Amino acid sequence: MMERLHAGGFTQGSVHQRNWLVQPGPLNVAPVKRSVMRPSFRMIDFGRAACEKDVSEVDFKSKVNEENSRIRELLDYECHDHCPK
Repeated sequence: MMERLHAGGFTQGSVHQRNWLVQPGPLNVAPVKRSVMRPSFRMIDFGRAACEKDVSEVDFKSKVNEENSRIRELLDYECHDHCPK
């Protein structure tokens, strides 16, 4: 989800666990058919978001790297050779 946001030229600006919602899914079926066994996720709170065209390239890349690091920290994900620098 975050990769798509970044690829679209945006940063979220406030990567915290409280800004990720989990709900029964999938969202393409009627609500009565949704299940927590197939969760859907939503990212909220874009009050500190940034658009790539509104900041310098260096600032945008820095924000993206910061958010990626924060997400790995939240997920307790250990990077090896496969994580973007």
